[in-house]
Amino acid sequence: MGQFDVEPSELRSAAKKIKDSVGKSDKVKLDELGKSSGDFGHGDAAKEFGQLMATWTQAVKSPMKEDGENSSAKLDENAESYERSERESQNHFTGPAVTAGPGY
Repeated sequence: MGQFDVEPSELRSAAKKIKDSVGKSDKVKLDELGKSSGDFGHGDAAKEFGQLMATWTQAVKSPMKEDGENSSAKLDENAESYERSERESQNHFTGPAVTAGPGY
C-alpha cells in the first residue's frame, strides 16, 4: 500500500482556489453575447446562437458552480479530518492531558 503525506494547508489552499474560480462564474455573461448576435446576418442563426449562450450560462452558473462548491467543501472537510486524526494519533503516544486534581 502506498504512503500518503497530506498537508491540510494544501487542501485548504486548493479549496480556496476552487471557491475563487467558482465565484468568477457569477461574472460570466454568455447570454449577453447571444443578445448581441445580430452580427450573424441571419435571423435563425442569431436565434440559435442566443439560445446556445443562454444554455451555456445556465450550465456554468448552476451545476458546474454547485460541483465546484461541493468539491471545495469536501477538501476543507478532508483537511479537518486529517488534523483530527493527527491529534487523535498523538494522544495514543502521549496519553490524554492530565490535570492536577486534589491529592488524596
